[in-house]
This record gives sequence, structure tokens and C-alpha cells, in this order.
Amino acid sequence: MALTWTSFNNGENALSIRNKLNTFNNSVVTEVATVVSASNTNTTNITTNTTAIATNATDIATLEAEVATNTGDIIALEEDTERMHIFKYENAVNLTSFTTSYSDVINTTWTGLVSGVYTLTLSMMHNYNNTTTSPSFRFSLDGGSTWTELSRESKDIDDKIVTTFIKVLNITTTTQDIKIQAKKDGAGDTLTIFDISAILDIKA
Repeated sequence: MALTWTSFNNGENALSIRNKLNTFNNSVVTEVATVVSASNTNTTNITTNTTAIATNATDIATLEAEVATNTGDIIALEEDTERMHIFKYENAVNLTSFTTSYSDVINTTWTGLVSGVYTLTLSMMHNYNNTTTSPSFRFSLDGGSTWTELSRESKDIDDKIVTTFIKVLNITTTTQDIKIQAKKDGAGDTLTIFDISAILDIKA
């Protein structure tokens, strides 16, 4: 509401003018009060929004921390899944060409390993046609630098002898050599390996 000289009539008495002035003043006071109230409301809203922004920032930081934790858990699960899938083996069957000197039966290098505890299982079924002499077997886990030897006599020339050897390995590299060799004792003897397997399986 504006008050100008056109608001007053020529010859208008003082009482009328005063009433108009009072009306104007009251309107001004009301408008000022309205503006102040709106300003206070805006200030309150700004404070509320500032608090909400701070709360949201805290929530975002919390979510980011949870994402980082979940990312770590996902990586750990992926690594565990990779470990669970590590299973290596080598197999040979129906071998008869042996002499009195050691020759390779299995010779390989397993790759794609991770650090962990493994079980190495060696299993074999063979026949030897002499009960007074015996075949010899040996295996190496370091490319042939060191060997573990095994031998077993037949009680009957028709026996099919099954041998199993299990060893726990703590592997810290990504590869593992396995070499298995065999020989017969007598040049005229016959050694037949029907089946031989080397199995590497991660456990932990």
C-alpha cells in the first residue's frame, strides 16, 4: 500500500488525513512484520537445510566407507574363489618301456598357483613279473635336484599292486615341478604301469 499526495483531497480535514496516515502506518507495520516473519522462516529453513546437508555428507562418507569395505570383501572373495578352483593333475597309462636305469614317467610343471597349503597325491597301479627282484620308483619336486625313492616287491607275478603317497606342501610360488621316474631291477624283468597319477589340490 503506497501513500502519495494524490491520496489526499483538497480541503480534506486533519482528522481524515490522520486516519489515512494511521492506516498507512499500520499497513507498513503489518508488511514489515510479514517480511520479518518470512525472513525468520527462511533463516530456519536455511539452518534446517544446512543441518540436512551436513547429515547427508556424513551419510555419503559412511556409504563411501562401506563401499570401500565391500570392495575389499569382493576382492577377498574373488581370491578365495580363485584358490578354490586350483586343482592340477597329470596322468599316464599302460607304460611298459623300462630299463634298469631311471626314466621319466611324469615330468611337468604346474603353473597358475597361489601361495597356500596343498596336498600332493601320487597314486599308481603296476605289475612286476619277478618276485625276487623289485622295481624302483622315485619322485622329485625341485626338477630332479633331490629325490624320494620307493620300492616294493611283488608276492605274486600276477599281482596288480596299488601304491598311494600323500604329502602336504606349503607352496609360496606360482609354479610347482613334479617329476616321477621308474626303473626295473633286472634287464629281463617286465614292469608294467597300468595307471599313474599326480594330483595337486589346494587346501588353505
